[in-house]
Parts: sequence; C-alpha cells; structure tokens
Amino acid sequence: MAPETKTQGMDTNTALELFSIAGSLNSTLDLDFLLQKIGVAAEKLLDSEASAIMLVTDDKKHLFFRVASGEKAKALKTMTLPIGQGIAGWVAQNRQPQTVNDTKSDPRFAGKFDKASGFVTRSLLCVPMLFRGELVGVVEVLNKREGGYGEGHIGLLSSLANLASVAIVNAKIMAEQKNFFS
Repeated sequence: MAPETKTQGMDTNTALELFSIAGSLNSTLDLDFLLQKIGVAAEKLLDSEASAIMLVTDDKKHLFFRVASGEKAKALKTMTLPIGQGIAGWVAQNRQPQTVNDTKSDPRFAGKFDKASGFVTRSLLCVPMLFRGELVGVVEVLNKREGGYGEGHIGLLSSLANLASVAIVNAKIMAEQKNFFS
C-alpha cells in the first residue's frame, strides 16, 4: 500500500470543504455570506492568518475589498488599489497567480493596506478570479503559519477563486433579473 501524500492530490477534508462551498453556491443568494465562507475556507485550507477577496470596480480600473478577515479589516473596505499596482494589482493585470514568501523583498508590495489595517503581511499568495475570460477580482491569503506557499497551494486557492467568481456572477445575474422584473 502506497503512503498517502497530500501534495499529489487533495485530502478528503479539503475535498469535502470545497464540495460544501460549491453546494452553498446554489442554496443562497447572499454574496457576502458566500465570499466570507470562501475566505474562511481559504485560510483554513492554506493554513493562513488572513484572507481577502478584492473585486474589480465597474470601470475596470481598480480593485476594492469586498471581504477581508482580521480585526481591523473594516478599515480596508473604503480603500481601492489601481489595477497594475501592488501584488494584487499585478495579479489582476497579468491574470497570473503570484506567491510571495517574503513581502519585504518584493518591490510591488503595497504597504499602505498594512498601515490602514494594522496587519503585518509577511507572505502572501494571490490568484485571479476569472469567469469566462473576464477578470472578476483576486483572492489572496496572507501569512502562511508554517513554511511558505508553493505550487500546490496555487491550485487549491485557484479552485476557491473559481467558486467565488461563479458566486459573484450568479449574484449579479440575480440582481439584474430582480431589477428587470420589479
């Protein structure tokens, strides 16, 4: 019998967590609840201290915080990041994941969010949220508790980002239909 490895595939708990979130996509229209749930799952599954989900503004020029965890996350809700700036802005512009295991050594790191929230970001993993080729936003996890973020973590966070983008698009469609029929 071969020893079980977590790096080659998902363990059962991870798969169950993803299925639970996927099931929630069809059972609630509360977008903030769903995104909060995805953020919590990302923190848990990727052994991280915090998470954030940033969405693209209607003019497609900035990202804004829709969901952020941590005590002082409310301070972030009023802030935006121009696409192309910071690591999250780079991910949005290039539509590619980024792993930064030492933010001090990355010149793209936008420390203004740490200043506003009082949170100290040491490491992060950020992936784009895409729906049918359109950028919806980015998902990031911050401060891996043990070790650094690696390739396997990118796949897992990308799966969560896919669920988040479906939830966001579904919520927009439902809101448009509600407005159309009212």
